[in-house]
Amino acid sequence: MDDKIALVPLMSTLHDGGSVQEVISKYRTWLSGLVDVELQPVAEPGVIYTLDLKKLAGILILVITGGTEKLIRSVASLGKPVLVLAHESMNSLPAALEALPAIDELHPPSLALGQNNVELDKVRHFIKASRTLAHIRNSRLGLIGGASPWLIYSIPDKRSLFRNLGIKLVDIPMSEFKKEYSRSNKELIKELAEKARLKASASDEITLRDFMKSVGVYLAVKKLIERHSLTAVTIRCFDFISDLRATGCYAVSILNDEGFVAGCEGDVPAAAAMITLAEASGRPTFLANPAVVKGHRIVLVHCTISPVLTMRFKYRTHFESRLGVAISGELKKDERVTIARYNKTLTLLRCGEGTIVKGEAWSEELCRTQAEVRMDGDAEIIKERPLGNHYVMTYGEHADALKEVASLAGIDFEEI
Repeated sequence: MDDKIALVPLMSTLHDGGSVQEVISKYRTWLSGLVDVELQPVAEPGVIYTLDLKKLAGILILVITGGTEKLIRSVASLGKPVLVLAHESMNSLPAALEALPAIDELHPPSLALGQNNVELDKVRHFIKASRTLAHIRNSRLGLIGGASPWLIYSIPDKRSLFRNLGIKLVDIPMSEFKKEYSRSNKELIKELAEKARLKASASDEITLRDFMKSVGVYLAVKKLIERHSLTAVTIRCFDFISDLRATGCYAVSILNDEGFVAGCEGDVPAAAAMITLAEASGRPTFLANPAVVKGHRIVLVHCTISPVLTMRFKYRTHFESRLGVAISGELKKDERVTIARYNKTLTLLRCGEGTIVKGEAWSEELCRTQAEVRMDGDAEIIKERPLGNHYVMTYGEHADALKEVASLAGIDFEEI
């Protein structure tokens, strides 16, 4: 996959070549260091389809003159994210204004007019979002065992996932996982389990055998990742409780710690949100259940979290089953965070920012990792217009980046 950004200048044949080159020269200076590929000015639609633009992450369309409406639409039809650059002479802006709604009336490409710092920031945001979307569209999401039976809304939708985000869903039967689990190297499992126990304190209920089962789950999932060339995974993990007397919490936490996106319960829309937020932020994410939503306040809880997101963590049993190895992590109080969730058809991305006001577990009636967040916006939307039982969180302010990603993907964006 290529992260390159191209500048494609468009012109009509009626304008003076010297004026055209002057505009290109000004934009070349203005965009210094941001563009990887610069093409020669294009004046004929047929030329566009001869250009090798397939590996690009995004295209900056420089509208030099009027009379370029069909050229703009032709470039946009290549299917790459585009940002249209227009200036205040040579009928550049009128051409851009006519072409943009013809490309997509509901989600037209963005327009940057002129060469000032505000518009340059718009270009930078576009480039970052284009590269983020290119990475997302290169994802192979493994679904191990299917969705959990209680996910009656958050069900897998292969077509929507690929159509809207370009993520390929790979179905992996639970029988294939069990085969890998049964033939894992027992000596290696014991060695890794003993090392794992040294990294944090553990409750008295957890035995070395519990650790070995959890490490066995981790190694089996790793094998499936390698075999199917996966970039992300979500697991029907509650089956492990009944079938193996184990949980997937430890495996999910370590996989995310290793920079690999791993989700729970076979929740595909939540895994897609994890992929998106991880790519936009460059960090692991915390997939969690909203336990309390009141005004600006939301409490997020789950039994697994990437240790790298915590100040400290300890091993406990899984909350509902009191089995296996779960992670109780302490998050950073007063840190800014971003929370996100897709709807089931991946046509809406809901997102908001807030601040952690409590990051250490306080209740035995909730999952092991607990965080209270004060959202900047009204969190009531989460219960007034539900989108499923999992939200995804990570440190930092990434709402603007996710909004731009949604725009480029033609997905609606809803702010919390």
